[in-house]
Amino acid sequence: MTKLSHSNRRSTEQHSSVNTLSFSARRWALILLACLSLIYLSPIMQVAIYAESDGHTSEPSKREEPIEDLVPALAIDQDATAFNRDPYRIASQTTDPNGSLDISANTLLVIENDHQIPLHAKEAQLIRNSPLAFQLCLALCVIDRFSENDEVVAAALVNNELDPNFKLKAGESYPVSYLLYGLLLEDSLNARLALCQALADSEANLIQMMNKKASALNLLDSKFYAIPLPRAENRSQLYAPYLLKDYNSSREASVSTAKDCLVFYQNAMSSKRLSTILKTRDYSYFSLNILRLFKSRLALAFDLFAPEIESAAYSESPDHFDLIIQTNEGGFRRISFLSYNFSDRDVDLQRALNDYRRLNDRVSKIWENTLLFYTGQAYVDKLNVEGREVGLKINKEVRYVHPVGELFIHDMQIQDLSSEQLSLPIHQNQLVARLNIHLENGTSLLCDLEASETVRAEVRFGLLVELHDRYPILI
Repeated sequence: MTKLSHSNRRSTEQHSSVNTLSFSARRWALILLACLSLIYLSPIMQVAIYAESDGHTSEPSKREEPIEDLVPALAIDQDATAFNRDPYRIASQTTDPNGSLDISANTLLVIENDHQIPLHAKEAQLIRNSPLAFQLCLALCVIDRFSENDEVVAAALVNNELDPNFKLKAGESYPVSYLLYGLLLEDSLNARLALCQALADSEANLIQMMNKKASALNLLDSKFYAIPLPRAENRSQLYAPYLLKDYNSSREASVSTAKDCLVFYQNAMSSKRLSTILKTRDYSYFSLNILRLFKSRLALAFDLFAPEIESAAYSESPDHFDLIIQTNEGGFRRISFLSYNFSDRDVDLQRALNDYRRLNDRVSKIWENTLLFYTGQAYVDKLNVEGREVGLKINKEVRYVHPVGELFIHDMQIQDLSSEQLSLPIHQNQLVARLNIHLENGTSLLCDLEASETVRAEVRFGLLVELHDRYPILI
């Protein structure tokens, strides 16, 4: 009896141990299933969070503050149909309480470089003689045709009597880069003639090529008729077979406007080869058979206006002098063009630099460069895509130039990036629209907008319901 009881007790203990093990296994299985469910549901929960997000991103605490209450202030003027302004006429009317600006330039134009906003103008759209337009257009044609390491032959057109400061030997080869330095830094006639003859086999074909280049840049007010020379009678000293037979030497060789000249200049500055030269005060040129120190005729400008000055260009004829100076003052980048009807070289340059100083001071008093939007700033409006609202933020910092103390913004409009309609899903930081900012003078700024949040087409909860039906103890 005692043995039987002992045996039954041991059997009972074994059965209880098996039950405990079975319960423990079930419990761990349920815990494992719960973990797997959470892992699977995590993306769904994140989608739900994104879908309910208000789209606002955190803003850095230390930054230059943009214009306060910008959009409410714009609500007073939303009539875009009445928006038809001439920025060059408005720039011409810009005045300052300190009185009239005494500048002897016959033509002048100052523009803000980044957004092409005219800041000050005088006869900016007047078509007049322009030796600088010929120089810059010629340089653009040269870099279209020749690479940096090409050499060209100085043919019969060069004349050392007319240009004793930049002598070339007819029949010898010279690097294109060497001739470009002579053209842009020293306004060398021989460099001009050598490059002209290298580009085309006749003056007629050269003029056709340059007019085609001007048309390609949409500079319809710029026309070229002949190679500019120091004096009209100098044409008889050049290689006659190359020249136009029926050209009236009393006619202006090239005409342009201040506006067109600045476009030529900006295209030259967009070329690394030409911008390197235009930024140069002086340069020592070394090659196998050439050793020369180039010194810009505008070296005085680089000395007077350093460190703000970035680049400069000039050209002259017997009765005209053109000057361009590009500066950067604390991020306020602008280009100034001045043109004169004087013949004396030294007086023209000195007078031009004095005028430029007065002009630059006046523009600095009238205009200021302000932060409009910072990178990542939330934009007040939202985009509607397939019935869902998408928050917007600024893709890149926007600064703009405006008269001191004035908002100077007419209205803002959100535009599509392309003709294709947006569809969900929209991902965070995806470019979705463009903001067109119309200024009061008729110019516009463009700013890309990106999504501040991720918005998907739908949120699926099918698996969640299925898990709830099968394992109610977990959900």
